[in-house]
Amino acid sequence: MKIKIITIGGYRIDFVKSGVDYYLNKIKHFSKIEIVSLNLKDNFNSPAEKLKKQSESALKYVNENDFVFLCDIKGKKYDSIGFAKEVEKILNTSKDLVFVIGGDEGFDESLIKRSNLRVSFSDLTFSHELFLVMLLEQIYRIFSIMKNYPYHK
Repeated sequence: MKIKIITIGGYRIDFVKSGVDYYLNKIKHFSKIEIVSLNLKDNFNSPAEKLKKQSESALKYVNENDFVFLCDIKGKKYDSIGFAKEVEKILNTSKDLVFVIGGDEGFDESLIKRSNLRVSFSDLTFSHELFLVMLLEQIYRIFSIMKNYPYHK
């Protein structure tokens, strides 16, 4: 089982790098994990073209049998225990997990159609860099819940 996080744009802020490294170090005891940063040039004729190019780029990193989560403000909301149970069910199917963090405009229809579940962490909008750290923390929390580690409490 592997986890892949695809994010539109990289992460350059020092505290984000520290947070990413911190949680990657914790998660690696449970699963292989990879972060793919898509750094596309902003030479687009329209917002629709930008979304299409972002989706095409993200889909290159998605395999046929992957379970794809879109991190999307329009997605389903969970508490941490409910999300851990959902992920545990998916892991029992031996599928690899892919989380896609989009830009502020959302996702192109092609990526929405390929996704298996749209999940929202909040009604608030976060930068993709800050959200990456939040997602990694939740992934670590999921494993802590599944393994009955005291971290979750």
